[in-house]
Amino acid sequence: LKNFAQRAGISWDPFHNGKTAIRAGGGIYDEQILPYLYWFELANAPPFRSGSSLLRQNLPVNFPDAYTSQRALLISGQGGSLTQVDGKEYNLKQPTVYKWSMDIQQQLGADTTLDIGYSGTRGVHLFRQVQFNTTPSEIRNGRRFYLVDQAPPNPYMSRMRWSIFDAESDYHGMRLGVTKQFSRGLQFQSSFTYSKSIDDWSTWVRATDLTSSNRGGYRTEKAHGLSGFDVRRVFYTNFVYELPGAKWTGAAGKLVGGWTMSGIMRLQ
Repeated sequence: LKNFAQRAGISWDPFHNGKTAIRAGGGIYDEQILPYLYWFELANAPPFRSGSSLLRQNLPVNFPDAYTSQRALLISGQGGSLTQVDGKEYNLKQPTVYKWSMDIQQQLGADTTLDIGYSGTRGVHLFRQVQFNTTPSEIRNGRRFYLVDQAPPNPYMSRMRWSIFDAESDYHGMRLGVTKQFSRGLQFQSSFTYSKSIDDWSTWVRATDLTSSNRGGYRTEKAHGLSGFDVRRVFYTNFVYELPGAKWTGAAGKLVGGWTMSGIMRLQ
């Protein structure tokens, strides 16, 4: 209820002839924290998850000391692994995206316009997941080496996966477009975008399309790099062409008149 998302924008005709327009704007956009983060972590928190494997064996749970007093039973009840727990940052920060853009539009002739623009976004307090209970590691010859033969910080636990809201993202893009309104039976729109997107965590939990969520962060470390959905160059065009015969009469007009051809092409 305290979120106040400011927006501002301007539109300017610098030559007062209706053929040139300059537009700019920016805004703050708050992102929702989905209920998934609440019920999933609750279901994976003690004593619910720790007790589930014992209950499947019809054994009483020694709450709250099951992690130590019933450790062997927990291992046997989970296929040879210790119990695991998921949690989240206690004082969640509001995920926020800042957006800004500027465009110049120029009319060329009676039915054609040219657009040149730039847009950028920056996301802060974005969601990501980290593994707290991983084995120690050290840097050897510039690469991380995991000491898998050593015990994790909490030997009574296996996975300790936490959801935190400290990820960041940045996007910058330049756009160039041409639009031709319907004339002589043809209209088309073409655009080219050159952009770059980087972040700490590209996708939501268990989303596998265009992901870079597992790019190599260790515990709470960040691995800021190209987004999984980063596409540097994109060309897009669409057209509608009215085939000859629209004004024909008689049988030829009924057979040939009124046909159009259209297409969409995207290269990236």
